[in-house]
Amino acid sequence: MSKHMLSIGSDSKPPVVAFGEYLQWKVRMVHFLDNKDENIMKSIKNGLLISYMDLSEQTTANGIVVLASKIKKDPQHYTKTEKQRVLIDKKALTYMLMAIPNELFNRVDSRGSAKELWDELEKHMLGSEKSIQTRMNQCASAYEGFRAHENESILESYNRFNVNLNDLRRNGIQKSMFEINYKCLKNLRSEWYSLVVNLQMNKNMSEEDIHDIYSILYEHEETVRELMTEKEEGG
Repeated sequence: MSKHMLSIGSDSKPPVVAFGEYLQWKVRMVHFLDNKDENIMKSIKNGLLISYMDLSEQTTANGIVVLASKIKKDPQHYTKTEKQRVLIDKKALTYMLMAIPNELFNRVDSRGSAKELWDELEKHMLGSEKSIQTRMNQCASAYEGFRAHENESILESYNRFNVNLNDLRRNGIQKSMFEINYKCLKNLRSEWYSLVVNLQMNKNMSEEDIHDIYSILYEHEETVRELMTEKEEGG
């Protein structure tokens, strides 16, 4: 099976994580596990089941008082619900191990639970808090620096802008609909100026979706290019 197919996964096999594609893998993996059993992700988030039983206060034959306490419950005394949870924990770990490629396996396989394995994998793939902050800054910088390129179609500009938006969302950076629309329109080429002004005056930038804005721009692209050609030939 190709590396591309492994990274996507299938109905029976989880997607395999690849360097540089951890955030994409995480989305696919969560969906895969939720489709198998929504309790699997709960196991990964909460860790292995550790069940305790209460011991009441007792007085020995010698008159020594043993205070009430909790002890770890022997698995043979688990309830039906607890036994089901143990099976979920095992499934979670199995799927996690299947999702790790051989070149990464020996770095993380010592972890004894799906939660520990998930957390360790994330540290390897994303790095420290400092590197995470650096990546967030890079995403924000790419978004702020967005400009439509010369001779670029509106579709190409739209696609690049959406990649920037998706990177922001992956890294937990949210922008309002108004900010997104204003940012995109403000940084189109000068030939779009008249249409941009018209949109800003007649559309509610806080309610219009960027995809709807793109559709309007796309409908007028040929007209904008014709006007630009006429201007160049006349100038």
